Amino acid sequence: MSDATEANRLLEFYRQYIGDPDRAVDVYAGFGLFFAGLALGAAGVVTFLYSATLPPNTLSTYAVREVAAVAGSVGLPALLVGVVVLLPVDRRMLFVAAAGSVVCLGATALFVWAYPQDWNVVTPPDYSARGVAVYSVGLVAVIAATGAALVAHRVERAT
Repeated sequence: MSDATEANRLLEFYRQYIGDPDRAVDVYAGFGLFFAGLALGAAGVVTFLYSATLPPNTLSTYAVREVAAVAGSVGLPALLVGVVVLLPVDRRMLFVAAAGSVVCLGATALFVWAYPQDWNVVTPPDYSARGVAVYSVGLVAVIAATGAALVAHRVERAT
């Protein structure tokens, strides 16, 4: 099969379930982000499960768990932003989703910087509460944009 045939199938799938796309790049970017986020989330879970087979409290175990946490924390917003990009919504929702993703990436960078020595420890400094709070704010923005996009799409389909 040629790439053009596969691309047409993707666009036909989009037309069947969502409608006529405004731009083909939105379809490709949306599906790409969605499946990349799904793959990163699955890789994070598998990597974390692998870390359970390693000796506890070693540097390699912490490194593998850090990779797992980063994959999962980047994958979830990517998956949700993929939905926002796929649906024909107002550009403001794209900006809200992008801003939330940037906040999530900032929180992930804080995690990478602080883990393991300053993350979830008894002695100060402990940056885990700050990191989770910042990530939560970003994720709420992404979820709000995704929810608004889904509701707007359903309202548009109903009318």
